[in-house]
Amino acid sequence: MKSALLFALILTTALPAADTFTMPGLKQDIEFAKAGDVSLTLDAYVPEGEGPFVTCILVHGGGFTKGDKHSFIKPLFEPLSKAGFTWFTINYRLAPQHAWPACADDVASAIKWVKAHAAEYKVDVNRIALIGESAGGHLVSWAGVTGKGDTRVAAVVPFYAPHDLVVQAERRKALGGLGGLIGMDEHFEAKTKAAGNSCETIVVPGGSHGMGGWEKLGSDYQKQMIEWLRKTLK
Repeated sequence: MKSALLFALILTTALPAADTFTMPGLKQDIEFAKAGDVSLTLDAYVPEGEGPFVTCILVHGGGFTKGDKHSFIKPLFEPLSKAGFTWFTINYRLAPQHAWPACADDVASAIKWVKAHAAEYKVDVNRIALIGESAGGHLVSWAGVTGKGDTRVAAVVPFYAPHDLVVQAERRKALGGLGGLIGMDEHFEAKTKAAGNSCETIVVPGGSHGMGGWEKLGSDYQKQMIEWLRKTLK
């Protein structure tokens, strides 16, 4: 199965602060893996109905060093729920306390857990998409490219993701301040298509690094994302 990827290419500004989140039907703080003495948890939303449903696994950003399952990516919770999708938002181990590939391993563990608990959460294992923003966008793209067997997914949606960290470090003379570099993402899109995969770019005019303020711009990116997921995972 070929992974299809969607990109939002935007400018870079400071990351917004995290806050708490509650909503009806959301099950919180479910342990999906144990990494040494670290308990990795996720939140799960399951729609009413028989299912199985299109399923999304959300991976937050934060420069690989901060954030949690409610950080930065929260604007996607409501539209995914209204679309009738099952969705999960996950925690992963952060740097510098946990070096690479700990964060990538945790995303893979979450995919395995979701598939293993498909019946309980009405997951369609053939219609799983990963969605990540910033550092989380890098992680979902990594998972989409490297996934095999029980870690393979049908689609990947990275928002303003730094895909080539080597290029980013060379340009900035340091590895930090991760943001979507437009030229780099376009290069990744070209490579994706050259490999025979489907890929579509969505641009948010005037958008900053962080989707929290995009609605004030009049962007319908949430609607476009849902439509793309429905089309890709039909």
